[in-house]
Amino acid sequence: MHFSSTPKITYGTEWNVTITNGIQDDAIDVHIKSTHHDLGTHNIPANMAYSWTFFEKIIGTKITGDFSEGSRFQSLALVDREIMDHCRNHEVNNVGKLCFWLVKPDGFYLSSTNAPFPNDWVKKKSW
Repeated sequence: MHFSSTPKITYGTEWNVTITNGIQDDAIDVHIKSTHHDLGTHNIPANMAYSWTFFEKIIGTKITGDFSEGSRFQSLALVDREIMDHCRNHEVNNVGKLCFWLVKPDGFYLSSTNAPFPNDWVKKKSW
């Protein structure tokens, strides 16, 4: 009997997204999901980060996050066309498709370079 293995074919551009907890002395929880996948809830301690990789779909990639910290809660798009365009348009040396989120006490900031705050960080939403 002969078995053949067919490699998994993935279409689209590979992206890496990182969420960093910039809230001193407190962890945050984030539930990350897309239309087709649930990446689960992740606890990110102070000054630590969580990263994941995905492949951009030709039609409409959207990934959201539900954040909680203490009694605060906020939902926001972590990946959508506008966010990918921002990160794509601010690439440094064409390194790749990278988006960085920084959660601060006053809100959620986006960057494509992960430069020291506040350089290259754009506030996208408040708590």
